[in-house]
Amino acid sequence: MNQVNNYRSELRDYFDSLTLKSETTITNWFEEFPDFALKALQEMNTAPLKDPQIVSQIIASHDWPEQHFKSATFADLSFTLFRNEHFFLDLYIWNHQDTNIHDHHFSGAFQVIQGESFHISYNFIPEEQLTPWLEKGRLKVVEKTNLTAGETRKIDFNDKFIHQNLHSTNPCLTLCLRTKDHPHILLNSYCNGGLKIGLYRSHINDIKALEAISYLTQFKNSSDTEITEIITMVSDHALYSIMNGQQHILTRNDPKIRTVIHNELFRRNPKQYMWFKEVVDKQQKLAIQLQSMFKIQA
Repeated sequence: MNQVNNYRSELRDYFDSLTLKSETTITNWFEEFPDFALKALQEMNTAPLKDPQIVSQIIASHDWPEQHFKSATFADLSFTLFRNEHFFLDLYIWNHQDTNIHDHHFSGAFQVIQGESFHISYNFIPEEQLTPWLEKGRLKVVEKTNLTAGETRKIDFNDKFIHQNLHSTNPCLTLCLRTKDHPHILLNSYCNGGLKIGLYRSHINDIKALEAISYLTQFKNSSDTEITEIITMVSDHALYSIMNGQQHILTRNDPKIRTVIHNELFRRNPKQYMWFKEVVDKQQKLAIQLQSMFKIQA
């Protein structure tokens, strides 16, 4: 336990010095922090985090900062090691999950600590704005590389850095030193077929309607007509987010709900629905192919 306490003390001292330095050198956090974070991770002592006993004891300790993610909402396990007014350091443990193609509503840097992660970065070339949250375009691959322990990448703000990680070992540990989320800009998800969808927070009316459906489907005598009646009250964005795997309220429900959703979106806009479905279906097949190519047995 002394080794754990010593390392935690070392981390606090290191990040206290980073806090002082950042407050005197950074004026625009979302634009300037990536370079600062990259250097900080490269100079940080991460060797103890390769020891499973130390990691588990750090996580199990009671003296930790406010956690950014709730349990199992990002990665298979996430833990906030340090936090101040402007930035924080997260440890992510990946066993089964990968990331989709996405940009960021924060900036910073990440580093592979243990294992390997196949990394793909992209540029998005916009072609047609279909709605305020849905856009057609082209994804162009910028870099494909296998990141091993010690390798670091900057996270530039918003669509300046679009990427995907396929964690090819089980487990894979990464550190992320990042700013807080931008208060007004949210991140976007992308598909290789040329789709960009904003991951906007669902409106409370949508959430409650979806919760009503979730409750209704617990009863065997619930009908498609009753479900459809509520689905018509839900916004396009929430329904397309369900199709794209971003809205999880209905994840565990009967597949017939998805049929009702598909029928409703087709009724509203057949052309847009058919394009979206084709792109998302291809992305799901590609995801399975990529996982089979890059997953390495533990």
